[in-house]
Amino acid sequence: MGRCLCIAVKLSSPNERFQVTSEAGEVLYECTSNFRRFNPLWTLTRDGTQVAEFRRAILSWAPTWKVTSVYGDYRLRQKLSVLRRVIVQGGSFDGAELTGTLLNMDFNVTFREGKIARAQRRLFLDRARTFIDLVEETPEAEILTVVLMANHLVEQTREGTEEGFTHNQEAM
Repeated sequence: MGRCLCIAVKLSSPNERFQVTSEAGEVLYECTSNFRRFNPLWTLTRDGTQVAEFRRAILSWAPTWKVTSVYGDYRLRQKLSVLRRVIVQGGSFDGAELTGTLLNMDFNVTFREGKIARAQRRLFLDRARTFIDLVEETPEAEILTVVLMANHLVEQTREGTEEGFTHNQEAM
């Protein structure tokens, strides 16, 4: 078992930010939007320093997001499928894939033949928590995984796939 991260998301009270914490509750990353209603820019920071940002591409056939990170630029492209499938295009993890289950509760991030991370989403009374187990513990793999999961949460909110799910994302 590798390093564990957690994203706790409140299911009420809209807010355009959330935190990624360690198992011990230490805030590792903060993800914020620029509060624009149409196509917001999401920024991921660590200790107040920007490490990545992502925004949905406006003109594309398949849902696509442009990502700029300290490790280079790449795109996330959602494959049309019953299951959640997002492919990384470009960068050092070109071809990496986020796959989810039918109910979007379990996820795997894979690259080539290996697993980078696995995640599990659990619903509680007023929160949804995503627990991420990093199998590959490099800083670049960690940022990629956090961007993929943050992007998933943002898109799930936009799509309204969970009843009552809104943008308030506060860590416990």
